[in-house]
Amino acid sequence: MDAPHFDTGLHPEQLRPDRGTPVETPRDIFAIYQTKNGPEAAPLSAPHMDGPLFEGSVIESAEGKDSITCPWHHWRFDLTTSACLDSPKNEDCEAKNQCLRVNTGPNGTLLLSPHSA
Repeated sequence: MDAPHFDTGLHPEQLRPDRGTPVETPRDIFAIYQTKNGPEAAPLSAPHMDGPLFEGSVIESAEGKDSITCPWHHWRFDLTTSACLDSPKNEDCEAKNQCLRVNTGPNGTLLLSPHSA
């Protein structure tokens, strides 16, 4: 996304508690997950064999960080850093799997932006 943020048009109450909600952006399709710490966004598919990451489960680690688990190969991805927590060789998963920050905009809709912005 070239803009500092992308307005999804979704309100927080529209997110599903059990699965990611797909959102198409100018850059790619992402899924927004409702977590204990608030909404987080990750790519719709896992970087390894394009598994349906949006169908995965959100799990909180002992450190209180949220990760999403791919249902195909059970690799976990940190929803803040995009780090691939289970890949045997890490296979550059972070470069392919950029997670996004989710904020609420002035009109109450969810905004996506890179974590570095």
